[in-house]
Amino acid sequence: RRTDDPRVAEVIARGRASYEDLSIAEKITFGYWLEELLQAFDALLLFGGSAAVGRDETYRAVVGAFRHHFEFPGCRAWWRQSGLDKRWPRHLVEAVEASMTGSRHTGATPTAV
Repeated sequence: RRTDDPRVAEVIARGRASYEDLSIAEKITFGYWLEELLQAFDALLLFGGSAAVGRDETYRAVVGAFRHHFEFPGCRAWWRQSGLDKRWPRHLVEAVEASMTGSRHTGATPTAV
């Protein structure tokens, strides 16, 4: 519900297009939003085997959700600069990295937040 605030939604929209163009404070907001997103999907990765659809289908869905976000150049730049690939569990890092294979976004304005 964080993006119910139009100011935060604006930071996210601009951050998706270019992480580098954000102010320091905006980078913090954008980074917190992405970290929270990753944490929310991590539970699906961990407990996907107990979901009705099974581990493989849950993994596919999580990677698809990550792909939606990490197709944006600003999200990819944030990921590379965050250092989370060295601090977060391998299963989460692998899902994020898998989502970035074959990325299609060019920085155009997203249709959904």
